[in-house]
Amino acid sequence: MKRTEQKAALDKVIEQGIKDSYEIPNTVLQHVPNPMVSVRTSTFQHVQFIRQCIEGVLGQQTTFPFEFIIGEDFSTDGTREIVLEYAEKFPDRIRVITADRNVGMKANGRRCIQVLRGKYVALCEGDDHWIDPQKLQRQVEALEKSVRATGSFTNAFNECNGVREPYHGGMYSAPARQVVTIEDYLRGQAIPTCTFMYRRSSLLNFDAVGHGFVTGDTAHFTYLLAKGHFLYQPVITGVRVIHPGGTYSMKGVLHRLQVSLHNIKAQDELTGGAYQAILLERKRQNLRRYYYRGLSERNWPLAQLAWSHLRKDRKTMNWSVPRMVLNGFKVHYPNVFLGAKRLLAGIGRDTPPPSR
Repeated sequence: MKRTEQKAALDKVIEQGIKDSYEIPNTVLQHVPNPMVSVRTSTFQHVQFIRQCIEGVLGQQTTFPFEFIIGEDFSTDGTREIVLEYAEKFPDRIRVITADRNVGMKANGRRCIQVLRGKYVALCEGDDHWIDPQKLQRQVEALEKSVRATGSFTNAFNECNGVREPYHGGMYSAPARQVVTIEDYLRGQAIPTCTFMYRRSSLLNFDAVGHGFVTGDTAHFTYLLAKGHFLYQPVITGVRVIHPGGTYSMKGVLHRLQVSLHNIKAQDELTGGAYQAILLERKRQNLRRYYYRGLSERNWPLAQLAWSHLRKDRKTMNWSVPRMVLNGFKVHYPNVFLGAKRLLAGIGRDTPPPSR
């Protein structure tokens, strides 16, 4: 099936999901007629995390009004009941978009985007949360002073099994400066989505699905940076919770390489090839890193995927044709290769030294 046909089929599913959706009655439009910020949260099966997420948003201290939009995708683990509990308690602050069935991640996101009203949009998924009550205030003040900036982000904590480490300075490198460009991002600058705020007018009518991205935040960051720059604030404002139910963070290294390769191709197409050299070098770096990781961890599917791309670009690894073929045999038939290697080593040890 061609991409246009796939997109049409997916759009049909998404649109039906949106048609089946509705907004829980509230008074937000009356109490907040002109929000400066729309906070958008998508949630599904986040019963362990959603209460902390909501509290982090409601605890924001601002000099401007903001609305809180939650897309609840018919969770069955208790998430839905918690969201509705807060919606009933704060009808003048929370808007819940839902349906009487699960509509899927893409439809859940799009139906929320369609009702946004703020000048700025702040993102926080239901399994993440904010810990800085000045987060929104600080980012809005920065964006108001920089009209060419299309977005803003900060540092965050990664939390796994209750242990926290900084996102920048831990798993990823921090930006070299406070102004982050598209070149910085395409070279691999990581952005914690739970801290991100963007100028809504810069992303109107953009369809991430139509551009073939696997992850929506990658599509949005690329598109927004093609129109301006981001402002980085080196403070920790949020927590990314890494858990088995996460949509990306715990899927494994093979999945991460697959997503990376797919998104790099989509980024090249979205930017019209203007940054092809940067993206090619990033692709090569990723392939080298994952190939050697696959070998060291004996993760043969990972090594095989990396090799399948590296064989088409042998100069990335300085491989001759024989070396490329040998490495392909090594990752596709590791037991045979290692057995032959041990056999040859044993023969070498058993061979008597030459007589003199």
